[in-house]
Amino acid sequence: MTSEEPKQASVVETPDDDEMIDRGSGNFLADQGIEDTDEFRVKAHLCHEIAATIEGAGLTQDQAAKLVGLAQSDVSRIVNSRFDDYSVWKLLKVMTSLGSDVLISISPPTLEGTGVVMSHTAESLEEETSRGRPPSAS
Repeated sequence: MTSEEPKQASVVETPDDDEMIDRGSGNFLADQGIEDTDEFRVKAHLCHEIAATIEGAGLTQDQAAKLVGLAQSDVSRIVNSRFDDYSVWKLLKVMTSLGSDVLISISPPTLEGTGVVMSHTAESLEEETSRGRPPSAS
């Protein structure tokens, strides 16, 4: 994200005035009414990683629930990305309970406005930096 003002969604009338075209702002999540799009993206990424870790370990949701100290229904909601009731911190704790290491990295500020919230797996970060590219936001 840059310091620029986010584009606003707009409605454009077509020449025959019978149809309206909704033009997005360029931020699909914001256009859908998501207030904190950075938090939403981080939670979605964590839920995806939790689901992949559970599947990769060959665990059932019930086994994973016992391992992380949650009810099976909570694990089901998390792996299905229904994360409204869970904080980023709670999802991070689930990841570490499943054996994953979590690294939080803060870069020095730049002179180009506000910073960016990014989440990466170690593999995607290594892949991007080995190509000589700075990591992209995900």
